[in-house]
Amino acid sequence: MARYSTPPTGEADNGALISVVVGNAGGEATTSAAALTVVSPAAPAITQQPASASAALGSTATFTVGAAGTDLAYQWRRNGVDIAGATAARYTTPPATDDGARFSVVVSNADLASTVSTDAVLAVFAGWAGIIEDGAPGLARDSALAVAADWQRNLVISGTSDAGDFAGDPACTQKRTF
Repeated sequence: MARYSTPPTGEADNGALISVVVGNAGGEATTSAAALTVVSPAAPAITQQPASASAALGSTATFTVGAAGTDLAYQWRRNGVDIAGATAARYTTPPATDDGARFSVVVSNADLASTVSTDAVLAVFAGWAGIIEDGAPGLARDSALAVAADWQRNLVISGTSDAGDFAGDPACTQKRTF
């Protein structure tokens, strides 16, 4: 019995015709041609794309991807560049300073097939404050509501209305820790 192994094949080899010529002192015979079928490895499927995140300046953010397949490997990227050591389904940033950075992950398998996630954007803030002005839902006319938060995730709501000063009345000041 004779055997033949092809060199490494690719998609361009799909459909190639292969035949064998066998010969001896009495002559040669050629087999019928057989078509080569190249099967591409199945790429992993991303079942949960990483979500964009917000982080206070100097704190961390975590991105997670969900994927289906076998023997999966992960490589996280920041702005399209591989992040050294970021090779798990979850990636936690170092202390955040890079507002607008884009994070994605390449998920691959043992067959070397891969899939790239969509980008998740990191929003970094130093702290925030805002004012909800007159006419906002739930506020009386000629009232204002100030909202402020600090890096410890404390939310303080205070303001004034026709009925009086929210900040001066403990019943009207709200503080929530998240």
